[in-house]
Amino acid sequence: MCFSATASFSAAAFLIPFGVYTAQRSVKTCPAYLGFSIFPIGFGLQQLAEGINWLLLPGQSFAISAATLGFLFFSHFFWLLVVPAAAWLCEGEALRKKILFSLMLAGGFLGFSFFIPLLVNDGWFSATIRYDAIYYSITKIYDGFISTGPMLLIYVLIILVPLLVSSKRDVRIFGILLGLSMIVGLVYFKYAFVSIWCYFAAMLSCSILFIILRASNQTKKTFSRI
Repeated sequence: MCFSATASFSAAAFLIPFGVYTAQRSVKTCPAYLGFSIFPIGFGLQQLAEGINWLLLPGQSFAISAATLGFLFFSHFFWLLVVPAAAWLCEGEALRKKILFSLMLAGGFLGFSFFIPLLVNDGWFSATIRYDAIYYSITKIYDGFISTGPMLLIYVLIILVPLLVSSKRDVRIFGILLGLSMIVGLVYFKYAFVSIWCYFAAMLSCSILFIILRASNQTKKTFSRI
């Protein structure tokens, strides 16, 4: 698969309107899945930011910094908060809901600690082209006493665990697919994991519409039996 400005802009051009449609369907038929329905919009905006970087890199400019921050906002803050929040919103079991709420708080805190320092320290983030992808680097306040490996594991767990512990079968399947895409990204594209995995996840987010339609049909069947 080739990764380029064309790939990123094409993904954005498809995902943003697709996400708007998905969100509209969720509002009308299955509001509990509204958190999941905005995934394609988020990934579309993230790919738009990466497309801008593809056009401008290598180099240094305000536009590159803004596009890099835009990408990092999603990769290092938004998804850490929104993924567990989306699973929490559609969860019906009390114990699982408490677990998901705790993961949402943890994700929000971690994302805040990643992203906010980047807004006040220009030298704490960068984007460079490596082979067929963009490599994003950030300085973290944990650097020096938590190595990259454990921090990456924490990141992955906050993203995946909320999906895998959900009582909703389709959400768990989505989590498994997302986990497999992470493995592929780590094994074959470790040199630019964040960029590559976010592209894979963006494509997988299209399945959210299928999840919402299935949940809506199940709700209709339940009411028809009453």
